[in-house]
Amino acid sequence: MTGITANQNILELEEFKYASSIQGIFDFYGPTLVSEMQNEPSIQDHITPPSPEGLLLGGVNVLEHKQEAYQASPLPHIKKDVNTPSILMIHGNKDRLVPFGQSVLLYNTLKENNKDVTFYCVEHADHGGAAFWNNQVLDNF
Repeated sequence: MTGITANQNILELEEFKYASSIQGIFDFYGPTLVSEMQNEPSIQDHITPPSPEGLLLGGVNVLEHKQEAYQASPLPHIKKDVNTPSILMIHGNKDRLVPFGQSVLLYNTLKENNKDVTFYCVEHADHGGAAFWNNQVLDNF
């Protein structure tokens, strides 16, 4: 299963439940901790009601709903005793929409919880684009 929204609401997954048949997860520059997205440089608004994060929470200010933002994030759902498929992460270290530190945080948390995770940093890459779909990157998959 792949979820790539690119701001296309029709592609957003309403609900995802882990099934034992899922063999792996690809994470391309995904948010990790919605309540902390604004703490790193970004050209994207991550706080106000019309921001992607505000809309995720129902059109509210993220800073006024930090607990809901935290629960909407993948980070609090990572547990040592919960079966998790292998995860392949890829993120550009010059991403201006989703801060690169979000993936670093997720990777470190997954490793701390003994999860099978591989993280590729695409040097000088922004959020998506051709830098992610070239032979040098694809050969690592």
